[in-house]
Amino acid sequence: MSALDRKKLGAALESARRARRLTMRSVTERTGVSRSTISRAERGHADGYVTADAVVILGAFYQLDPRDFVPLFHGNTPSGQTLMEPAE
Repeated sequence: MSALDRKKLGAALESARRARRLTMRSVTERTGVSRSTISRAERGHADGYVTADAVVILGAFYQLDPRDFVPLFHGNTPSGQTLMEPAE
C-alpha cells in the first residue's frame, strides 16, 4: 500500500507558507489549525501524521492537493488491481 510522503508534503507546506510570508501564528488565525499542528505537519512528524482534517485544511489554504504526495501504483498493487482515476 502506498503511504503519504510526509517529508515532501511537509516541505511543500512550509515552502508555501514562507512564499506567502506568513507566520505559523497567522496561518493558525486564518485556518484554525493550531501552531503545534502546523509545525508537526511542516516537519513531516510521524505522530499519526497530524490529522487528516489538518492536512486537508492546510492543503486547501495553500492550494496543495495532499494526494499529490501519495505515490500511486499502476498495475502493480498488492492485489493486482490498478487504481482508477477519480471521476470528474
